[in-house]
Amino acid sequence: MVASSLDDFRVERQELSCNSTIYRLPIGKKGRNIHFQSNAELLRYSFECYRFLRKLLAKESFDVCHAVMTVPGGINAWLIRRKVPYLVSLQGSDVPGYSARFKLLYTVLTPIIHRIWKDSKGVISNSEVLRELAWQSAPDQPVDVIPNGVDRDRFFPDDGLPTTPEKLRIICVGRLIERKGVWELLEAMPKVLAKVPNAHLDLAGSGDLKQALADRISSMGLSDAVTLHGAVPQEELPVLLRQASLFALPSHAEGMSNALLEGIACGLPVVVTDTGGTKELLDGNGLLIFMKDPDSLADAMIEILSDESKRAAMRKASLKVADRYSWEALGASYLEMYKAISPSQGARGPASIQSQT
Repeated sequence: MVASSLDDFRVERQELSCNSTIYRLPIGKKGRNIHFQSNAELLRYSFECYRFLRKLLAKESFDVCHAVMTVPGGINAWLIRRKVPYLVSLQGSDVPGYSARFKLLYTVLTPIIHRIWKDSKGVISNSEVLRELAWQSAPDQPVDVIPNGVDRDRFFPDDGLPTTPEKLRIICVGRLIERKGVWELLEAMPKVLAKVPNAHLDLAGSGDLKQALADRISSMGLSDAVTLHGAVPQEELPVLLRQASLFALPSHAEGMSNALLEGIACGLPVVVTDTGGTKELLDGNGLLIFMKDPDSLADAMIEILSDESKRAAMRKASLKVADRYSWEALGASYLEMYKAISPSQGARGPASIQSQT
């Protein structure tokens, strides 16, 4: 795996296991805003990654290149395509039309994106909705669906916790950015507290809005009802999730949220907006709300927090949903695709994996 680094001077190498290695390349971040890549940083990553891949391919041979996102990963996969066949997995903003932030950039990138897809041995979307968006600009492009997965060995409920805790905790895990709907969560809280006085909002994550959110929490008099946890280490996140009664994610745009999957695997009822693959994770385990609508968000959270029996039923439903998204099941789907295009396995041409959702 070749990713970017916060170190500006050296390539970092980390052995995750006997057969898994991560290389992190310097792109000039120096610890700044680790949740956001500027266009300049993306360009530098593309350049540094290509230089590194050439050196790596001179020393080692590989069966498959898996590009996570068309840009910038897919660009480098395309550049080494004569040495290694590649797959592209779509995550969201690498699909034309997904992000308003890249509206002008898509006019330049769309022909490049389509060429990368066309020359790949397979294009994989993480949701049905994202595949449909890809087809809007490239209707003839074959796209399979393999959703994101969750580590069920790490994320699971704590059956020893009381069903009626002292505080009914709402948790939102994600970057503190406009797109995640964090402002709507704050605007919804006074209405929630009027009906559920022991409700508490936990915001886990960091981002550009952290200080602005802290100031707004103070000015609204919500300091006792909202906690900004900042970036939570991965090993501590399951504990925070298990203490919650509800997972809220009022995003304006998503591919398929890993954080939401982790909350579902912990047995949490969910309140979500209809964006990306989020709706595909609903099956009796939560409520769908209008986007950018604090009143709709507040009403849904009140409905779940006020009804213990509803929370219990949604908890069971969430665990059933999580069973369909285990790493083992989805990893097997990727392995099938890798084998289908690997020269050492006798490639049969582009794989055809039906939706796993």
